[in-house]
Amino acid sequence: MLHYVFILPGLEIKFGIHFGLLFFNIIHRRRRS
Repeated sequence: MLHYVFILPGLEIKFGIHFGLLFFNIIHRRRRS
């Protein structure tokens, strides 16, 4: 159980940044066009 406590926060940060960049790119493309 303890392993998940350390692993999940790291995954949340990685996926949060990844999807955040994708979302930002989609908005930026729509503003251009």
